[in-house]
Amino acid sequence: MRWTLLSCIVLVAVAMMAYLLYTPAPDGITEPLKFSAFCGMLKSCWVIAKAIAYFDDGDYLKQYRNIRHWLKPVTPSDMPGSNIRSRVTTFDGIRIRLYEPIRKPKVLQPALIYIHGGGLIFGSTDTYDSLTRKVAEGLDMVVASIEYRLAPKFKVPTQAKDCLKATSWFMQNAEQFGVAADRIGMAGDSAGGLLTAYLSQIIHDNTSLPDLKFQGLIYPLTQVLDFYTPSYQKYAKLFKEKGLLSRSMVMYMLTSAIKNDGDLYNASMFNMHTSAEFKTRLRKLVNHDNIPIEMKDEFYYTSPNKEDGNVEVWDKYRSLLLDPVLSPLLREDMTGLPPAYIITCGFDNVRDDGILYAKKLENAGVETTLVNYEAGFHGMFWEDRFFDFELGKEALQKFIIHAKYFLLR
Repeated sequence: MRWTLLSCIVLVAVAMMAYLLYTPAPDGITEPLKFSAFCGMLKSCWVIAKAIAYFDDGDYLKQYRNIRHWLKPVTPSDMPGSNIRSRVTTFDGIRIRLYEPIRKPKVLQPALIYIHGGGLIFGSTDTYDSLTRKVAEGLDMVVASIEYRLAPKFKVPTQAKDCLKATSWFMQNAEQFGVAADRIGMAGDSAGGLLTAYLSQIIHDNTSLPDLKFQGLIYPLTQVLDFYTPSYQKYAKLFKEKGLLSRSMVMYMLTSAIKNDGDLYNASMFNMHTSAEFKTRLRKLVNHDNIPIEMKDEFYYTSPNKEDGNVEVWDKYRSLLLDPVLSPLLREDMTGLPPAYIITCGFDNVRDDGILYAKKLENAGVETTLVNYEAGFHGMFWEDRFFDFELGKEALQKFIIHAKYFLLR
């Protein structure tokens, strides 16, 4: 009787866990079974990390450290027969994983700076070693991957300051790495794409530094004012609060990076973190009319018409939410910014952030290439021992080809 009861309890627990972790794959998404398994793996890590932190000593910061540790590869290593070798160094005190060709031309060469994703709270240069190594292999150039400090311990704009500090030092000391300072590009995915867009603007405005050669934005976040764009609405219809980058996860990352404030989180969840008065202006800043009509299916999309908001939250966080470090899309004059290669995905909350940013760059005369992978999802570039995605590999190869074109011309 006792074993029967215990077996029932275990089966119920397993069934509940499977239900909580299972993410249904919508029609049209690439490699649906692998996608669902990938979501389950990441959700399992998250649940277990929170449980360990809770039962350890209640230190919530430990959940972040646990996940960062689990997602870290065992030992990043160089590829046999490769012309690329990596090492860990520092640029003005900022940790860098540096990839360098063994056989270098005698003339100064281009280089790429890569900023990893992870919502400003996860990720590391080690976690991204497989990806950045392939980029370095494909380019056959110096690639510098920046290890910036993470939230929630270090709040915004620490991450941007670290990346700018490392980039400035690299530009000023480029020749010692066989690199031409005026032929350095920058790329990043997700939050790394956000930081890349912001730094492209800041460096362009800094006359003491050469302009970046190009900016590569891989499914970037570019604004934190409107969480009711067509892509957010599509994601909510298809995934609810599951998938790789749910609305609640975006809000969790945002509040972790700014301040662990329940009012900010709750207001953002319902797109009420700005004021009713500001939303009139917001409709012009984040203009849904600039999203292609075929991406606004009436099955999920409703034009924003609610003019409500939370004045207290808006007054408290307005300066940060409007700051270009979190909303580079708001920059009025994009003229003269570096050429851009922007990747977006059809099953991604922040798809429209990349589309709107590309549209604004194009309108300013900036050479811009926008590639939307309709079957893609946020995080498809991920590679480790257990998961990789064919569409992600294809997109990565095209990215490398375009990056090389911009850097070598």
